[in-house]
Amino acid sequence: MADTLSIKFYLNTAKTTGDKTKIYCRIIADRKKSEFYTGFGIKEEFWNAESGRAYPDSDLNNEMTKIESKIYDIRRSILDSGLALTASNIVDYYKLKNTKTQRDHLNEDEIELLKKHHLNKNIVLQKIRDFFLFSCYTGLRFNDAYNLKMDDIVLDENGINIISIQMGKTNDYVQIPLIKEAMEIIKKYNSHPDREVLNFE
Repeated sequence: MADTLSIKFYLNTAKTTGDKTKIYCRIIADRKKSEFYTGFGIKEEFWNAESGRAYPDSDLNNEMTKIESKIYDIRRSILDSGLALTASNIVDYYKLKNTKTQRDHLNEDEIELLKKHHLNKNIVLQKIRDFFLFSCYTGLRFNDAYNLKMDDIVLDENGINIISIQMGKTNDYVQIPLIKEAMEIIKKYNSHPDREVLNFE
């Protein structure tokens, strides 16, 4: 089935740093595979190839479990949005989603480069890129941005468009001014059949 997913962690013996071998994650969806470096490495003697886990390093295993959880969240988001589920899209989505967590922030030049990149004219990647940029422009967490509705966008007393929502993680009510770049993304999908890139209804 097109929505089935297989995840496996393995040591890429061609990729070593010192005495550690890099741990890669291989994703198979719709009989096609894609893979990425997890950011972790381990000595080969402490790796169980059958289970795809380390021993006895429980902290590292927890990191593998976190990656799996993120991948399944991405799978659910892709299926909910009606997009085709492919291994390469999952990996690309994972990399975009985790860029900000691996570094403190993207600078303005990097955001501008991402904004202008044609992404090989891949429509799916362009929608993912727009979603990521919208999160950058608003400062919203992934889940809060994904659950955003048009009713959450209102005019303040000065006639400025703002997002007024209750944050999912903290339950705090916040008001976020929408800068021009964020509004441009919203307007881009005003009459687009795939407006669910921002889950607006």
